[in-house]
Amino acid sequence: MGTLEWAAQTTFRPSFGNHYSRYIHFFRSNAFLIRPYLDQYVRTPNRLAFGERTVIVMSSRVAQKSYGTEKRFLCPPPTAIMIGNSWWTDVVRRGEEPKLCPPRVTVCISGEPVPQEGSIEWTSASGKIFDVNDAPTGTTYIGRCVGKQLFISDVDEKKKKVEALVKITAPSSDDEPERIIGTFPSRPIKVISKPSKKRQSAKNLERAYIRLAHDDS
Repeated sequence: MGTLEWAAQTTFRPSFGNHYSRYIHFFRSNAFLIRPYLDQYVRTPNRLAFGERTVIVMSSRVAQKSYGTEKRFLCPPPTAIMIGNSWWTDVVRRGEEPKLCPPRVTVCISGEPVPQEGSIEWTSASGKIFDVNDAPTGTTYIGRCVGKQLFISDVDEKKKKVEALVKITAPSSDDEPERIIGTFPSRPIKVISKPSKKRQSAKNLERAYIRLAHDDS
């Protein structure tokens, strides 16, 4: 069993795609509009109340590579912790009343297929679990999403390190494009290559056959 490593992330990867330079130009051109909000954020005594959100990615320091059809799930599994009181977004859908909805989260391993969205357990600051359809107001939310059944395949034999990637997406109203809040990486996870006993036995058998064939010749 491994141990979880707290990895508070300072690297934010916005999903600008090929429009990165356009966004940089926009921010620079509108710095006079943004600066007052930045000043308020820096000076506020309660940044959580001001809308600060924190993402913590926890992962093991090392992980074993899987071989063939064998799956060695990462243990303990990568986990995302979201802290803040502004994770919920107002969503409007046809035929329904506007309501607050939580973000969607996907936890995956870099270089591996992306799994389905994970389930998030939300609690208040006191640790009490609440229903996402009836989120309390005026409190700090803590969301926990565990990346289950994640493994490192043997497709890339030279892979030495991987990252756990946490993608957070805000819910969208009808006819609105998907808005990705960000993709947050863990610290590098060292990949250990330790073939299974079955695979190692097959290799030893193959070597023995080669030696025997060589001796017969």
